[in-house]
Amino acid sequence: MTSLKVIRISALVMALAFVMHSLNGFFIERTFLGLTSFNDYSVISKLQDAIGSVPWKLSGIGHFATAFAVLVLSISLSELAKADGYGGARLMGRLGIVSAVGFAVNGVENGIGAQVVKLLQENNSDVVGIQAATI
Repeated sequence: MTSLKVIRISALVMALAFVMHSLNGFFIERTFLGLTSFNDYSVISKLQDAIGSVPWKLSGIGHFATAFAVLVLSISLSELAKADGYGGARLMGRLGIVSAVGFAVNGVENGIGAQVVKLLQENNSDVVGIQAATI
């Protein structure tokens, strides 16, 4: 596969992941999951329906896909820039690695956050019930 084709595919993967993430945040969460304001993300009773849903899982997978795509994209662009004699080629590759690590950590954090909410719900059912009743 040529470098330009790899770059295009990586950019497409990133674009699709960002489109899914935006669609999730601006439409699906508000319309179907009941998360209409930023305060709703702190209410465990509202989060319990959202966590584990297909849009949230796709968003988490999108973080990992973006991490891989940004790594491939940055290394491919770095190689192209190096071939053209661009002095910042090495920096471009290293910054891509840092970005990829950031997206991967965000994907891991997404899964950990879901587990924390489930644990809070299971171990504090009386608080969750009160919280749901007062909102």
